[in-house]
Amino acid sequence: MSELLQKIGKTLVWLGILCFAIFFYKFGSADGFSKITQLPTVIANFFKGTVAPSGIPVVSSYRILVGTYDSNAAALEAQNRLKSKRINSQIVIQNRKYYIMVGNYTNKSQAEGALKQLQSKGVRGVLLTPARTP
Repeated sequence: MSELLQKIGKTLVWLGILCFAIFFYKFGSADGFSKITQLPTVIANFFKGTVAPSGIPVVSSYRILVGTYDSNAAALEAQNRLKSKRINSQIVIQNRKYYIMVGNYTNKSQAEGALKQLQSKGVRGVLLTPARTP
């Protein structure tokens, strides 16, 4: 009997590992842990009949999107080009896309001023506004 319980236990452990692997593959392996924090929202939206947002990441402050890439290598290369122009940036990974963001501004006028400075350095960008909750 105990041998049977051990086999069942091992099987359950392997099933759990498989479930985690599928979960991280589904939510993006490079950024899987941060996606876990979004899981309650995704589940709540599922029951409301809405779907999780896709595309451009939702931001909590004003930021400037300066690039979208399909690979980490391309995003790092673009980030290095920005560094050579003395522009600090972050790479945000969502839905297997790599977004290069600049800044973390508290108001729109600061962000618009920064966008003009970027444009004067030859960097094109799009201003992202904070997500508003109803």
